[in-house]
Amino acid sequence: ARRRAGSTLPNHPLARHRFFCRWRWRGRCRAAGAMRRGYFSRDSSVRSGAWNASLVVLATSGCVALLGGSIVSEMFHKTRSIGWKTPPNSTSLAAEEEVQLYFPKRLQGSIVMAVEALPDTPSVISEAVAEFSRNVSQRVAEDWRVRSFKPIVLGYYLDSPGGQAMHKMIQEELVSHDQRMTLIFIQPTTLEGSISDANAFLQEFCDQPPSGFTLHITGMPSVMSGDGCFAGVHGKVNTRDMNFELIFRAELMTVPVALIIIGRMVKYVRLLLLPLFLVIISFIVCAAMLVPWMDVVPIAHDVPAAMGSVIMALCLDYSLFFLSRFGEQHSDGWQLQANVDTVLRETGHTIMISGSLIAIAFFGSMVLPEDNLKGSGLCMGIAVVACVATSLALIPALLLFGGRTLTGTVVRNPWHGDMEMDGSSKRQELELAADPSKEPHVERSHWLRMMRWIDKSPLLALGAVLLLLSPVLLCVPALNVTGDRFALIPMGMPALQALRRIEQVFPVGVLDPYAVVISAPPSASPTSFLSELQDGMAALQNYDSEALSAHMTLSPSELALVTSTLADARDSKGRLRPSVVARATRASHARCDELAAVGAGAASAAAEHATAAASLRAALQAAHATGCGESAVRRAVVASAVEARGRSDGEESKQMASAVQLEATELGWSEASAKRLGDEVANASRSGKSSDVSEESLVDVRAGADAVRARAKRAGGGRGAVEHPQHAAQSDGITAADVVEVMRAAAAHQEVEAVRQALVAHAGAADVSRRLAGGGSEVMADADAAPEGLNRDAAAAVTAALASVTQRRGAGVSGGSSQELEERWPLVLDLVDAAADLSEHGALLMPSGFAAMLDLCDRTLELGRVASMVGPTWAYHKRIDWITAVALHANATLRKAYQPLLDSHVEGTRALLEVHTTFPSIGAGGANWVLDMRRVLAEWEAAHPGFTARLSGGNCQAADTRSAVLNSMWRYLGIIVALIMVVVFFTFRSVLVPLRLALALFVTLGATYGAGVIIYQTPLLHGIFPWLAPFDGLTYEVVPMVTGICIALGLDYDIFLVSRVVEFRKQGFSDRASVFRGATKAGGVISGAGLIMSLAFSGLCFSDKLLMQQFGVLLVISVMFDTFVVRTVLVPALMLIAQDWNWWPRQMPPVLFDSLEGDVGPSDDDHGYRPMLNGG
Repeated sequence: ARRRAGSTLPNHPLARHRFFCRWRWRGRCRAAGAMRRGYFSRDSSVRSGAWNASLVVLATSGCVALLGGSIVSEMFHKTRSIGWKTPPNSTSLAAEEEVQLYFPKRLQGSIVMAVEALPDTPSVISEAVAEFSRNVSQRVAEDWRVRSFKPIVLGYYLDSPGGQAMHKMIQEELVSHDQRMTLIFIQPTTLEGSISDANAFLQEFCDQPPSGFTLHITGMPSVMSGDGCFAGVHGKVNTRDMNFELIFRAELMTVPVALIIIGRMVKYVRLLLLPLFLVIISFIVCAAMLVPWMDVVPIAHDVPAAMGSVIMALCLDYSLFFLSRFGEQHSDGWQLQANVDTVLRETGHTIMISGSLIAIAFFGSMVLPEDNLKGSGLCMGIAVVACVATSLALIPALLLFGGRTLTGTVVRNPWHGDMEMDGSSKRQELELAADPSKEPHVERSHWLRMMRWIDKSPLLALGAVLLLLSPVLLCVPALNVTGDRFALIPMGMPALQALRRIEQVFPVGVLDPYAVVISAPPSASPTSFLSELQDGMAALQNYDSEALSAHMTLSPSELALVTSTLADARDSKGRLRPSVVARATRASHARCDELAAVGAGAASAAAEHATAAASLRAALQAAHATGCGESAVRRAVVASAVEARGRSDGEESKQMASAVQLEATELGWSEASAKRLGDEVANASRSGKSSDVSEESLVDVRAGADAVRARAKRAGGGRGAVEHPQHAAQSDGITAADVVEVMRAAAAHQEVEAVRQALVAHAGAADVSRRLAGGGSEVMADADAAPEGLNRDAAAAVTAALASVTQRRGAGVSGGSSQELEERWPLVLDLVDAAADLSEHGALLMPSGFAAMLDLCDRTLELGRVASMVGPTWAYHKRIDWITAVALHANATLRKAYQPLLDSHVEGTRALLEVHTTFPSIGAGGANWVLDMRRVLAEWEAAHPGFTARLSGGNCQAADTRSAVLNSMWRYLGIIVALIMVVVFFTFRSVLVPLRLALALFVTLGATYGAGVIIYQTPLLHGIFPWLAPFDGLTYEVVPMVTGICIALGLDYDIFLVSRVVEFRKQGFSDRASVFRGATKAGGVISGAGLIMSLAFSGLCFSDKLLMQQFGVLLVISVMFDTFVVRTVLVPALMLIAQDWNWWPRQMPPVLFDSLEGDVGPSDDDHGYRPMLNGG
């Protein structure tokens, strides 16, 4: 240019270089302007209507992209934490309700500190650990953050409730056999505090272990909240976070690789921008379609992560299907409009059918009985619809709008899986068809070589595939579907790591034990009760004398006296005489029945000027103050309700029942016992009778009431009670609160006669003994003042009432067989008294009940994986039969250890048996153990008619959910397979195609789950991935999701393959040539799509949660099997074997060509090879 202007070039080399740079840059700018003016103008082949439609689609996509942030944010905001809910009316829910009803104070939520010795420390039996244990116990008792839980701290160096025997038993459980680890249990008795505050307190110990030791802190509350300590390292993990960011980053890392694979299939590099834009718009469109449904169907927090993987996989696949064919036809010289129309008609139709079938597979999960699965299915189905709609609208619009720009740069000659196109046009193909000798011999495709081998021997190819898959297919019957709740928890969480470490040394099932609620017949007939008591007492003679002597702390002479007494009291058949047992039983029952009934009657009379409801509440308080059992208290209160019948109507009966039930709850009764008492009070107050109340109880209640009325009358009239008697003010008369105090003072005395004497002394009457002996109900008016804190009149009235009933009834045991029996009787009476106390629970704690419960314990141990049990018949590793229980109950010292066990594990006619497994109760083996245990319970119930047992806790609810989901899987598969086969039949009008499709899908599923068995149920990979060791199968949540997606992806590739085969068949190629050409053409695209799909799902494999990890691993395995084995080898082999039967009953066009694409054969002169027909 400067020469033309008459100028010269600069002489300096650097100046000359700058000149040429400026000249070239200006030229490039002018060229770029020309390119922009040409590329973004409408192509001459594009119709105006199509151009306008593409502009509308692109403008709409731009608006969607601008609103994408708010739409996606709204979607994430509406996700919920719904968990895996148990189906209603399941066995586990009914059992859990029963446990909560009868044993609401069952101890749960244990926190455990594990002190582990470092390699240089020989043992945890050291003063440092002892000091640390005492420090923990002291701080737990003093710190406000845990005080509200009212915790019990158990440790090897800490005192245990229940005495020395219980302490020794607990010590054995808290130190490992090698003495290198010891546990400190912090057991809350209430759950009224803040878990986060308690965790913050516990973590203060994390970095302060004893010198030479390390500390682990875990427990079910810690695991579920994500707060724990492992090896002195504290960590707080959000257990509800499904690692979306981690998965998203992993997905982003796979995008470049996926684009490289697409680039191998597509000629033009700028076309690679379309898949990225498609993924973004599809995700936003899916979120916009999903948001309205989220108010109706709950969507869990983890679903968007899986949804993103599905959207990325489908968008990249659909982009590959579109762009590979578009690039192929564009390189052949097709006009832009015709190219897009053909791609939309052929590939778009394939994508439409494929997407419909995939949507059916996902939406079919709405029939599954679980909210998580329903929400996941809805979300995935909407994602498929969004991907299909966006792909069919956006890709053609982008191609029509920017076709010149997008096809401006060539990556490489496109490889379509059959041969190198070398830029040949359609005209060149026609020339080669007319003269095949002009085609050069080029054979570079491995899919071409693969199809040659399959075509030569399809049966051999089919056998090779089955032989290759046989190792994994044979593993399918061993598939174990677990209910592992740890699958939803990050595996690297410190609390879970600490639990795994403790599991290697201790049976961690004690942290969350299973609960078996045993129900006995409600009551035993007098005949059966007497017979059982006779047999039980007679069995004492054959019992181990040393054990009995130890339990009752008897001297050898006392033991001999008991044995001889029992021998003298036998009848001719060797059993205790009924009269002896009956008198002893009456005597033992009378002790509490008299006190409770007299107290209830006295208190109700003292409060009779108030409402009937207040009167009965006072009666319950007085009867409860005696310290008698709930059975005696209940009989006394119901008898008082019978006496109050005249004061109540129907409405008043309801109020009485409600008031009594509320008062019983406040006194510490369980909800079930309080409700039972309220119901009995309501019935008794309405009908005036009760089957559970004897005439003697009614007489005792009347005696107590008469004594109070007489004393109040003598004192000049009693005062009325207030609504709540315990708050009544003191006065000269007798109040209900006075009676309660008298009964509380009497509670320390077990004998009625001792109670009478104590109350006589408190009453201070000079001649009270004479008057009581005469059966009078009054005391002297000039009695001395009662001791401070005890109303003299109330004590005198109760004393008079007791005197009256005991004189009438006759206390003690009389009429023995001899004077010697009377002298020896007290020792035997202690045993009979203990047996009678236990018999208050019906047949449950009778000899037959103990025998039944012990049989259940034995069966449970035989089941296996049981470390210990706690219940009326079992204390950790100690067996408790009926005689042992009676002896423990009769011994005042040992009773302090055994009675708390009965109080916490026996309620009425129901008993609680806690089972401590060797594995975590909510872990991998829990669901299978639950089913085995339920089978044991069913067999036990059949062996013991009248007894029932229900299992709850641990993985019971997960087992029911798993069963419901797996049982519904057949319905799910039946529905979606039937719908898919119908759609495929009407699409291809063939019977064999849907049948062959179903067979291929089942092969893919079998190979996928067989590989899952090898990975997660065998130790094959434990050396590489040691964290796989605690898991023993696939979680039940994964199975329906993986099944649906595997079916969906298999349909996608199968429809694409069959569509290409049908396309060639319609062109007149033979069945053999159509299968050959279709598989060769589609093989490369399918394999590339499979690699992309695998990369899209590989992000899930990086999740720290087993559920998402298994989900990703199985999907990657399924895609790889499907794309490289099933669709590209197995399906072509089956279609080559079937030949024209593939399309029956559809009539295909007549065969015009029978040549195989890319095939070669010997030339006419046998001096070389000539290519066969390459087109038609």
